[in-house]
Amino acid sequence: MNFLLNVNLVLLTQVAVYGLAFALRVMIARALGAEGQGEYSLFLLVVSVASSVATLGMSLGNVYFIGKAKHPLRVLLANSHLLVLAVAVVASAVVLAVGLGLEPRAFVSGNAFWLYALAVPAFMEFVLLTALLQGSSRFLALNIAVFARGSIVVPAAAVLWAGGWLTMFSLLAAWVGSYVLADIVALGAIGVRNWLARPRWAVLREQIAFGAPGQVATVVQFLNYRLDQFLVVAFLTTAAVGYYAVAVGVGESVWWIGNSVVTVLLPRLTGMKAEEAAELTPLMCRNTMLVSLAAAVAVALASPLAIELVFGEEFSPAVAPLLWLMPGVVALSGAKILSSYIFSQGRVILNTYAAAISLAVTLLFDLLLIPPFGISGAAIASSLAYGTAFALTLYWYRRLSGNNVWEAVIPRGSDARLYLDVARRLGGRYAPVGKAGT
Repeated sequence: MNFLLNVNLVLLTQVAVYGLAFALRVMIARALGAEGQGEYSLFLLVVSVASSVATLGMSLGNVYFIGKAKHPLRVLLANSHLLVLAVAVVASAVVLAVGLGLEPRAFVSGNAFWLYALAVPAFMEFVLLTALLQGSSRFLALNIAVFARGSIVVPAAAVLWAGGWLTMFSLLAAWVGSYVLADIVALGAIGVRNWLARPRWAVLREQIAFGAPGQVATVVQFLNYRLDQFLVVAFLTTAAVGYYAVAVGVGESVWWIGNSVVTVLLPRLTGMKAEEAAELTPLMCRNTMLVSLAAAVAVALASPLAIELVFGEEFSPAVAPLLWLMPGVVALSGAKILSSYIFSQGRVILNTYAAAISLAVTLLFDLLLIPPFGISGAAIASSLAYGTAFALTLYWYRRLSGNNVWEAVIPRGSDARLYLDVARRLGGRYAPVGKAGT
């Protein structure tokens, strides 16, 4: 029950954060149009890719070594801060050199360009701190930090919009500021007693040695999610990126479910014996996919009316790619669960292989399909790549666990009994005093 309650806590936080992010995208669409939506999305992509590379896998090392109780949290925190400081210096130097030597533009121009120097270390710090909270299974503190970020940037953007001050620079400055303040919240949750340790080089090498192969998979997987947006702007326009970003943002709401399960499941699987992890994984996988499928159908049915109603008729081109994304979104929900099992067995390199192969599929079909079919072609390519990732992780799950692959895919009658049992327990837990036993 604690596992399911933690999953529900993470899920509710993701829903709340997504609601805030959705509201922000609506404001951007209404105030800055498809062009502004595209620039905003591309800035976030550049920061995310740069930060993912720069962490060198330390976030994965943080989760793993805390889960295995191998190194103290305070030492992992000190090493994380050392890396962020080094990256901040390098990022500032690179941005300064590019900005002074060339026209300051990298998908955004003018003063907004200089925000890259602050955005990368602030984003990195948040990733590393929340990894420490996740590895410690402190899900309430983790969700407070995650929610704090969204609850800061959206009201700030609303004030800017209401006052007529919402520009690309002011929007991105608010976004960076929200990460800085969320970092402070996460640090407070970790506790002052853990702030004062010195970095330890031997542990730092272990963090990077363990996490780097897995981080390659993380970066490559992220490119699976977002490379198409870079190719859309290369073949089409920034406005087309804006339409596609709306389709992706709405479609990926289905991943609330899988992401919530993975957040709680990953440290749990890491601390389990191999046979226990192999028993829990198929249960989580098939049920996560079942619920994700139901959510995907609901999103697909609602999207034609909802997108035009909320974002405006200008964004009607986002509907078709959203529908093409849905099969892949469901498939990748299963891949996320299976990748967690592979990670827990210390075979992170297999996740890297799966991500690399599916990225090759993304690139191949993006190049083939975007020129003739536009953003719908990009969505089809993504669905094919996500399906490839699921097939590969399913294969490696079978090799590592010895289980039948259908156990991870096909729902069972016993699962229905599980749902009923959970519903009864939740009903008993939240029943009014004096009624629970009747």
